[in-house]
Amino acid sequence: MGSPPTALAPAFRLGRRLGEGACAPVYAARHRASGIEVALKLLALTPDTPGWVIDAFRREGELMARCRGRNLASLYERGASDGSLYIAMELVDGDDLAARVEREGPLGEREALEVGLAIARAIESVAAAGVVHGDVKPRNVVGAGVLVDFGAARAVGAAPERGARSWLGSPPYVAPEVVLARSPRPEHRGRPIDVRADLYGLGVTLYAILTAASPCDASDPRAFVRWILEEEVADIRERAPHLSADIAALVRDLTRKEPDDRPTSAGDVIARIAALAQPRQERGRLRQADAP
Repeated sequence: MGSPPTALAPAFRLGRRLGEGACAPVYAARHRASGIEVALKLLALTPDTPGWVIDAFRREGELMARCRGRNLASLYERGASDGSLYIAMELVDGDDLAARVEREGPLGEREALEVGLAIARAIESVAAAGVVHGDVKPRNVVGAGVLVDFGAARAVGAAPERGARSWLGSPPYVAPEVVLARSPRPEHRGRPIDVRADLYGLGVTLYAILTAASPCDASDPRAFVRWILEEEVADIRERAPHLSADIAALVRDLTRKEPDDRPTSAGDVIARIAALAQPRQERGRLRQADAP
């Protein structure tokens, strides 16, 4: 990856490169004054830096500052120094979910539900702040289920700017309504983009970590867009027949193409996943108790 830039040297000692965010690389760093280790997203400004990138980076810091929750990385500080913009946030221990699945294979049903519950709680906290994360995917879930990278985030109700590519998120995790919001056709403008877009990303994430595969095998952006808009996510049991019907139904409901056909809140999803995460014998007793 090469050596990290020397910008911000007075404030931070930069270490290894951790990854690439929507707008800028992220480094491990240590704050010289406090000694706190952070994940530092660093945008080095040049005369060629597009304005939409600068705007998106600043918006990321602003929206991240609004969001608080135990399954969200904490924001420590943000600002500008030495010709760069930076966001210093909590350095979360552990691999991201994508790296873990690549190394270990698909997660077991119970473990995937625990991770899914953590992500749903993070989505609930983001929604409570009036924000859509916009890029819920395995690569953005670190450690025991901490949601990171607000590079594609928007305030609920905000319309995407025509040049802001970061708004699109990451196929196949981006919800259909997000793709349609960028369409020049007037009938697609004004569609609400809210927590249901993040719940769609959660559904595709569950599919990916339970199967170690993508639900879409498209090889180019146009094919991805066509799949996102036109094709339902296939029954997860076609790839993983051992999974329960309840898990299959959860993934199906989260990934419906129409937002109105998905769960309406993260709280509903949390309750549903929490019930599924109980041992099957206990679930059976609860169902018998609820029967007339």
